[in-house]
Amino acid sequence: MVVARAPNLGGIESPDEKFAPAHYAKLIKSCAISRDLLEARRIHSLVIHSAHRNNRFLKNLLIEMYGKCHSIEDARIVLDQIHEPNCYTWNIALAAFAENGHLEKARKIFEGIPQPNSVAWNSIITAYAKHENLQEARRIFEKMPDPNVVTWTAMITAYAQQRHLGEARDLFDRMPVKDVVAWTSMLTAYAENGDLEQSTNLFETMPHKDIVAWNAMLAAYYRLGNLDQTKELFDTMPRKDSASWNLMILAYAEVGNIAEAQKLLELSPCRDVTAFTILITAFSQHKKVEEAFKLFREMPRRDIVAWNAMLAGYAHNGHLEEAKLMFDHMPQRDSISWTTLVAAYAWNGHLGDARAMFEKMPNQDYVTVPTLIVAYAQHGHIIQAKNLFSRTSQGEVMSWNAMLTSYILGGELQSGLDLLFDMAVEGLGPDEITFLCILSGCGHLGLLEECRKHFKRMRCEYNLAPGIEHFVCLVDILGRCGQLAKAEELIKTMPFVPNRVSWSTFLNACKIQKSSNHSAVEVVKTSPDKKDAAPFVMLSNLVTP
Repeated sequence: MVVARAPNLGGIESPDEKFAPAHYAKLIKSCAISRDLLEARRIHSLVIHSAHRNNRFLKNLLIEMYGKCHSIEDARIVLDQIHEPNCYTWNIALAAFAENGHLEKARKIFEGIPQPNSVAWNSIITAYAKHENLQEARRIFEKMPDPNVVTWTAMITAYAQQRHLGEARDLFDRMPVKDVVAWTSMLTAYAENGDLEQSTNLFETMPHKDIVAWNAMLAAYYRLGNLDQTKELFDTMPRKDSASWNLMILAYAEVGNIAEAQKLLELSPCRDVTAFTILITAFSQHKKVEEAFKLFREMPRRDIVAWNAMLAGYAHNGHLEEAKLMFDHMPQRDSISWTTLVAAYAWNGHLGDARAMFEKMPNQDYVTVPTLIVAYAQHGHIIQAKNLFSRTSQGEVMSWNAMLTSYILGGELQSGLDLLFDMAVEGLGPDEITFLCILSGCGHLGLLEECRKHFKRMRCEYNLAPGIEHFVCLVDILGRCGQLAKAEELIKTMPFVPNRVSWSTFLNACKIQKSSNHSAVEVVKTSPDKKDAAPFVMLSNLVTP
């Protein structure tokens, strides 16, 4: 970037030699937060025309600012102009390139550092880990002279996020010193992958438990639907923060116990926007829109998430006039606001109004387009769905998934499968949602072998790891086809702890097949929460004449 002069600084004070570096540092840091590239270049011009143009401290901040503004080219220019970079210079530049996904350039910077410190090592390792290149991250990690607890924890988290729990635990056990963050990271890894037993064992052996560890354990019970144990743990917590209260409110709201959720809101010392929004959503989902709006009016402060929740409450319950009125009175709108209203019109068959709102959107984003495509298909307008798909940007996998879903809704499974080839031609690869659509379509049509074939293609051809939802689709079709023994075996051997959807899918299959044999009893035993009465009620209904 060549700056000859700065005739118009857009409201920024003119360069004045009396300003100390701290003045410019404040401007640069503020711009790094706002991430406004145009403003960043104006501030850079100010610095160049000041007496501090060669100040290394300011140049370090400029590199960081350009990194936050996603302009690596400008960051590189500033870096090249520093005559004697210090360790802070190298670390800031390395982080700027790494965080923007320029791993090879970040690697060159790292290799050019005379004596990289722990910050530099951590930056390059974390960069590779975040971009799912665990092999390279591990290779660099093993070369690090003295990995600190931050490095160890970053590697553990990276392995856990890729579901490599064995490697994550191996690193955890090898750690020479473990702090509470490392313990919590390993605990969370087990919890997020459904291993409640290991989470509990780790939690009980932790030498020191902070609020983050308690909340991680609370979330573990909540994720597996263990409401009684979640509440029991909540009651024993030595200290609770807003995350603790909100999670407990959410746990009750999700099972439909709104009265208990509301009682917790009243007891909570942390009655924040999130807590109110959870209850507004719960009331709306149970068609209690008036109660939701009453709570909305009582809120001491509302953010755009709360407005969107109330808008969705009206929209999902078919109150289109109230939804439009809410939309018109919103102090600000985002893509979710627009999408919610477009979807409301579409779901209720007002396709003309939906299309009109869609055309008015300031940005027709990757969520709204698929919503309208599927809405057309749901109302039997497959031609309009195809036309919208063809007209709008097809660079997003979500649009392709929506069109695939539309074909399936229209009974045109083969046309949907043909989209996989078309995606490859366009240079796009299917994702997990793509295959979930395909497996669901095969399941509803009873195409067992076709379902099995695409389940295998996920991993073998596209290197996509099936999630529990994909396994449930396979359980569903096996049950529909009367192969209950194989469905039972799949539930017991899949790499996930069976959840409520797993056993309810199987029990529903038993009901369809008029079977109440030993298999149903055995699968109910896999329920993660033995105190949860729902599976036993279903089983009772199954065996009762």
